[in-house]
Amino acid sequence: MEPTRSDEDDLLRREASYGRGGFLLQFMLNTTLSDAERYPPKLSDTIVIDVNREAAPIRIIWASRKEQIIHAGLDLHEGLTISKETSHLLLIHDVAGAAAAVDRLVHMSLTENQQFALTSFVFRFGEGRFRDSTLLRPLNQGDYASVPAQLMRWNMETVNSVLSASTGLTNRCKAEAKLWVS
Repeated sequence: MEPTRSDEDDLLRREASYGRGGFLLQFMLNTTLSDAERYPPKLSDTIVIDVNREAAPIRIIWASRKEQIIHAGLDLHEGLTISKETSHLLLIHDVAGAAAAVDRLVHMSLTENQQFALTSFVFRFGEGRFRDSTLLRPLNQGDYASVPAQLMRWNMETVNSVLSASTGLTNRCKAEAKLWVS
Protein backbone atom coordinates (compact mmCIF):
# COMPACT_ATOMS: atom_id res chain seq x y z
CA MET A 1 0.00 0.00 0.00
CA GLU A 2 0.97 3.58 -0.49
CA PRO A 3 2.80 4.55 2.74
CA THR A 4 1.25 8.02 2.75
CA ARG A 5 -2.30 6.58 2.65
CA SER A 6 -2.03 4.10 5.53
CA ASP A 7 0.23 3.97 8.52
CA GLU A 8 1.30 0.76 10.29
CA ASP A 9 -1.56 0.95 12.84
CA ASP A 10 -4.13 1.31 10.06
CA LEU A 11 -2.70 -1.73 8.26
CA LEU A 12 -2.78 -3.80 11.45
CA ARG A 13 -6.43 -2.81 12.07
CA ARG A 14 -7.33 -3.76 8.51
CA GLU A 15 -5.55 -7.10 8.78
CA ALA A 16 -7.40 -7.86 12.02
CA SER A 17 -10.69 -6.85 10.39
CA TYR A 18 -10.24 -8.80 7.13
CA GLY A 19 -8.35 -11.77 8.55
CA ARG A 20 -4.94 -12.76 7.20
CA GLY A 21 -6.19 -14.34 3.97
CA GLY A 22 -8.64 -11.54 3.18
CA PHE A 23 -6.02 -8.90 3.93
CA LEU A 24 -3.41 -10.53 1.69
CA LEU A 25 -5.91 -10.85 -1.12
CA GLN A 26 -7.42 -7.37 -0.76
CA PHE A 27 -4.40 -5.24 0.08
CA MET A 28 -1.35 -7.23 -0.96
CA LEU A 29 -3.01 -8.57 -4.15
CA ASN A 30 -1.82 -12.08 -3.36
CA THR A 31 -4.05 -14.31 -5.49
CA THR A 32 -2.11 -17.52 -4.75
CA LEU A 33 -3.62 -18.14 -1.32
CA SER A 34 -4.29 -21.74 -0.35
CA ASP A 35 -7.72 -22.84 0.86
CA ALA A 36 -6.32 -23.01 4.38
CA GLU A 37 -5.48 -19.30 4.23
CA ARG A 38 -8.73 -18.31 2.48
CA TYR A 39 -10.98 -20.29 4.82
CA PRO A 40 -9.28 -20.35 8.21
CA PRO A 41 -10.83 -22.53 10.90
CA LYS A 42 -12.38 -20.86 13.88
CA LEU A 43 -11.77 -21.69 17.52
CA SER A 44 -15.54 -22.13 17.92
CA ASP A 45 -15.28 -25.20 15.66
CA THR A 46 -13.08 -27.07 18.12
CA ILE A 47 -13.91 -29.24 21.11
CA VAL A 48 -11.47 -29.71 23.97
CA ILE A 49 -12.18 -32.38 26.56
CA ASP A 50 -10.46 -33.74 29.64
CA VAL A 51 -10.12 -37.50 29.38
CA ASN A 52 -10.69 -39.57 32.50
CA ARG A 53 -8.83 -42.87 32.01
CA GLU A 54 -11.45 -44.74 34.02
CA ALA A 55 -14.38 -43.38 32.00
CA ALA A 56 -12.91 -43.23 28.49
CA PRO A 57 -10.50 -45.21 26.35
CA ILE A 58 -6.90 -44.10 26.09
CA ARG A 59 -7.23 -43.43 22.36
CA ILE A 60 -10.13 -41.17 21.42
CA ILE A 61 -11.34 -40.78 17.87
CA TRP A 62 -13.93 -38.07 17.34
CA ALA A 63 -15.02 -37.79 13.75
CA SER A 64 -18.20 -37.93 11.72
CA ARG A 65 -16.58 -40.24 9.16
CA LYS A 66 -13.54 -42.49 8.80
CA GLU A 67 -11.67 -40.13 6.41
CA GLN A 68 -11.78 -37.38 9.04
CA ILE A 69 -9.67 -39.26 11.58
CA ILE A 70 -6.31 -37.57 12.03
CA HIS A 71 -3.43 -39.93 11.27
CA ALA A 72 -0.77 -37.90 13.00
CA GLY A 73 0.53 -40.55 15.34
CA LEU A 74 -1.19 -38.85 18.25
CA ASP A 75 -1.97 -41.65 20.65
CA LEU A 76 -3.73 -40.00 23.57
CA HIS A 77 -2.40 -40.85 26.97
CA GLU A 78 -2.34 -39.26 30.38
CA GLY A 79 -0.17 -36.15 30.36
CA LEU A 80 -0.22 -35.71 26.54
CA THR A 81 -0.24 -32.10 25.50
CA ILE A 82 -0.77 -30.83 21.98
CA SER A 83 0.38 -27.29 21.35
CA LYS A 84 -2.12 -24.72 20.17
CA GLU A 85 -0.12 -24.45 16.94
CA THR A 86 -0.25 -28.22 16.31
CA SER A 87 -3.99 -28.39 16.98
CA HIS A 88 -4.50 -25.38 14.71
CA LEU A 89 -2.49 -27.01 11.89
CA LEU A 90 -4.43 -30.28 12.23
CA LEU A 91 -7.71 -28.38 12.04
CA ILE A 92 -6.54 -26.34 9.04
CA HIS A 93 -5.62 -29.58 7.26
CA ASP A 94 -9.10 -31.03 7.79
CA VAL A 95 -10.96 -27.83 6.91
CA ALA A 96 -8.85 -27.32 3.76
CA GLY A 97 -9.94 -30.77 2.56
CA ALA A 98 -13.59 -29.84 3.07
CA ALA A 99 -13.12 -26.51 1.25
CA ALA A 100 -11.42 -28.29 -1.66
CA ALA A 101 -14.36 -30.72 -1.89
CA VAL A 102 -16.79 -27.79 -2.12
CA ASP A 103 -14.64 -26.25 -4.88
CA ARG A 104 -14.65 -29.56 -6.80
CA LEU A 105 -18.33 -30.42 -6.44
CA VAL A 106 -20.14 -27.07 -6.68
CA HIS A 107 -20.37 -25.88 -10.27
CA MET A 108 -22.02 -22.54 -9.50
CA SER A 109 -20.31 -19.40 -8.26
CA LEU A 110 -20.50 -18.85 -4.50
CA THR A 111 -20.06 -15.87 -2.24
CA GLU A 112 -17.43 -16.21 0.47
CA ASN A 113 -20.09 -16.85 3.14
CA GLN A 114 -21.80 -19.47 0.97
CA GLN A 115 -18.42 -21.19 0.55
CA PHE A 116 -17.92 -21.07 4.34
CA ALA A 117 -21.39 -22.52 5.03
CA LEU A 118 -20.86 -25.44 2.63
CA THR A 119 -17.32 -26.04 3.91
CA SER A 120 -18.74 -26.35 7.43
CA PHE A 121 -21.35 -28.81 6.15
CA VAL A 122 -18.76 -30.94 4.31
CA PHE A 123 -16.46 -30.84 7.33
CA ARG A 124 -19.28 -32.36 9.42
CA PHE A 125 -20.69 -34.92 7.00
CA GLY A 126 -17.96 -35.67 4.48
CA GLU A 127 -17.46 -35.27 0.78
CA GLY A 128 -19.37 -38.44 -0.14
CA ARG A 129 -22.54 -37.48 1.72
CA PHE A 130 -22.34 -33.96 0.25
CA ARG A 131 -21.80 -35.31 -3.28
CA ASP A 132 -24.88 -37.55 -2.97
CA SER A 133 -27.04 -35.06 -1.04
CA THR A 134 -30.32 -33.46 -2.06
CA LEU A 135 -28.56 -30.19 -1.24
CA LEU A 136 -25.97 -30.30 -4.05
CA ARG A 137 -28.14 -31.30 -7.01
CA PRO A 138 -30.51 -28.28 -6.91
CA LEU A 139 -27.62 -25.93 -6.10
CA ASN A 140 -25.72 -27.03 -9.21
CA GLN A 141 -28.88 -26.31 -11.20
CA GLY A 142 -28.83 -22.73 -9.91
CA ASP A 143 -31.36 -23.11 -7.07
CA TYR A 144 -29.53 -21.08 -4.42
CA ALA A 145 -32.76 -20.41 -2.49
CA SER A 146 -33.25 -24.09 -1.58
CA VAL A 147 -29.91 -24.41 0.26
CA PRO A 148 -30.93 -23.04 3.70
CA ALA A 149 -33.88 -25.45 3.94
CA GLN A 150 -31.67 -28.32 2.75
CA LEU A 151 -29.05 -27.46 5.40
CA MET A 152 -31.75 -27.54 8.11
CA ARG A 153 -32.61 -31.16 7.20
CA TRP A 154 -29.24 -32.38 8.58
CA ASN A 155 -30.02 -31.99 12.29
CA MET A 156 -30.89 -35.57 13.23
CA GLU A 157 -28.97 -38.00 15.41
CA THR A 158 -29.59 -41.51 16.67
CA VAL A 159 -29.49 -41.99 20.44
CA ASN A 160 -30.39 -45.38 21.91
CA SER A 161 -31.69 -46.51 18.49
CA VAL A 162 -34.09 -43.54 18.31
CA LEU A 163 -33.71 -40.91 15.57
CA SER A 164 -34.45 -37.41 16.84
CA ALA A 165 -33.51 -33.79 16.27
CA SER A 166 -30.33 -32.75 18.07
CA THR A 167 -30.23 -29.30 19.66
CA GLY A 168 -26.52 -28.96 18.90
CA LEU A 169 -26.92 -30.03 15.26
CA THR A 170 -29.98 -27.80 14.87
CA ASN A 171 -27.97 -24.83 16.13
CA ARG A 172 -25.14 -25.68 13.74
CA CYS A 173 -27.60 -26.01 10.83
CA LYS A 174 -29.14 -22.63 11.72
CA ALA A 175 -25.69 -21.02 11.82
CA GLU A 176 -24.80 -22.50 8.39
CA ALA A 177 -28.14 -21.41 6.91
CA LYS A 178 -27.73 -17.90 8.35
CA LEU A 179 -24.20 -17.73 6.95
CA TRP A 180 -25.48 -18.87 3.54
CA VAL A 181 -27.94 -15.96 3.24
CA SER A 182 -25.69 -13.27 4.74
